Amino acid sequence: MLKETFAARANDPEILKRSSSGGVFSLLSEEIIGNGGSVFGAKWNADFKGVTLEEAVSETEIAAFCGSKYLRADISDSFNVAEKRLEEGKKVLFSAAPCQIAALRKKIPENLQKNLFTVDFICHGTPKNGIWKEYLSEREKEAGAPACGVSFRNKDEGWRQYALYIEFQNGEIYRRRAAEDPYLRGYVSNLFLNDGCYNC
Repeated sequence: MLKETFAARANDPEILKRSSSGGVFSLLSEEIIGNGGSVFGAKWNADFKGVTLEEAVSETEIAAFCGSKYLRADISDSFNVAEKRLEEGKKVLFSAAPCQIAALRKKIPENLQKNLFTVDFICHGTPKNGIWKEYLSEREKEAGAPACGVSFRNKDEGWRQYALYIEFQNGEIYRRRAAEDPYLRGYVSNLFLNDGCYNC
């Protein structure tokens, strides 16, 4: 049962700009890393067609974890690495989807969990990654170049008018508000979530 709820946001405008919500994850990450710990979060793959949970040990590495990524992150070896860091006596901050956090907590022995801090989010569900790969490939064909940056919640027109923003290597830009972009519309309408998300 939920006992207490807190609301918070970062005061630094740069942190707010690169974050999808209030930038609190960045502040928590800086605290953990400042004390010699490790932070795990979702990072885009080099081609922006997938997301992997990875470790960061410096403040500059945290930036790659910021921003919403409407895909299921590949766990890769992150659970094992996090457990190793806890065995080394380090503090670990782990950010992932609620189902992934639940799986992590089942894996990590209870005696190690005192130094494990987790951050999940109110989850709408995670789309099937193949849909995003096909969608981005089509956008790259239209632009005539590979993507070099993606933001699912670009706030150039304000927090309430967020948009899908894709930057391409030839300088082309694709930007459509959530209500106009086919991928975001399909995601919000639950058209292509992973099967488990319909029975969370």
